[in-house]
Amino acid sequence: MSIRAHKVLRLEYNGESFNLWHDDELMSILEESSNFYLRLDNDCCGVTEILDSDFDEIKEKLEEVIDGLENCKTFQPERKEKAEHYKEVLKEMEEEIKKEGYIRYYCF
Repeated sequence: MSIRAHKVLRLEYNGESFNLWHDDELMSILEESSNFYLRLDNDCCGVTEILDSDFDEIKEKLEEVIDGLENCKTFQPERKEKAEHYKEVLKEMEEEIKKEGYIRYYCF
């Protein structure tokens, strides 16, 4: 059986969820706990997914990172901002997993 190429007419996305170059903790978690990078090219561009089966581990690890950022003994506004950002990312992920059973990202 052959594989055919299909022209894409429209690819829609809903704004930026996170940044592959700047959200280091999140990207480490995705690399360890999912196949996030396997579908991306050498420049980390392409369409990839987080599956429901991987999400529980990702959620647990990301919650630990958030807790660590929030419970720093010295006040550092950038840590609080990053924790808030990760909370928003996690909320978005949870909503999409419940709705679709996976999360698809277009990285460019």
